[in-house]
Amino acid sequence: MRLNQKQDGRADGPEIDLLVRLRRMRGWARLMDTALRVPGTRFSFGADSIIGLVPGVGDVAGAAIGLYIVNEARRLGYRTINFSGCWPTSASTRRPAAFH
Repeated sequence: MRLNQKQDGRADGPEIDLLVRLRRMRGWARLMDTALRVPGTRFSFGADSIIGLVPGVGDVAGAAIGLYIVNEARRLGYRTINFSGCWPTSASTRRPAAFH
C-alpha cells in the first residue's frame, strides 16, 4: 500500500489533500494560460484572453481566479518569492537589468 492507502483501495491523509489541491491549482492555471489551441498550429492561448474580452466582468473574473490560485499557494505554505535571479549583482545599482 502507498501513502495512506486504506485496505479498500482508497487513499486518505494530508499528502492526498496536498496533491488534490496542487492538481486543482495546476488545472486552473492551465485553463487560464494555455488550455485552448488553434487547430493545425502550435499556437495556444488561455481562457483568460477570452474572458478578458467582456468589459469589466471579464477583468474581475480573471482577477478572481488568479487571486484564488495565489491564495491557495499561500495556504499551502508558499510565502515568499525569490527574485534574486532577476536583479543585477553589482553594488553600483539596484535597478532591474531591463533598466540598464
